[in-house]
Amino acid sequence: MNFKRIENLLEKFRNFIPPDLIVKRNLITILKNDFNININKEDIFFNKKTGVVRLNINSVKKTYILLNKENLLKKINNNLIKDII
Repeated sequence: MNFKRIENLLEKFRNFIPPDLIVKRNLITILKNDFNININKEDIFFNKKTGVVRLNINSVKKTYILLNKENLLKKINNNLIKDII
């Protein structure tokens, strides 16, 4: 088996940014299950160019999310990898 070909194929996906719907769905699921925060997909804004997610929610929930940012980012990355593969 030629591993160079596989490496070249995977190289194309190194900087892959997932579609909006996948990011929003994963964020909604994680916030609901792990942080007990309900949010609609209309309240999530994802900028594909920068990879920035903005939430249109109240400041108390935003603060709670910011305090748990590291944990949230790990869970998002793990879930996105599973969805993409």
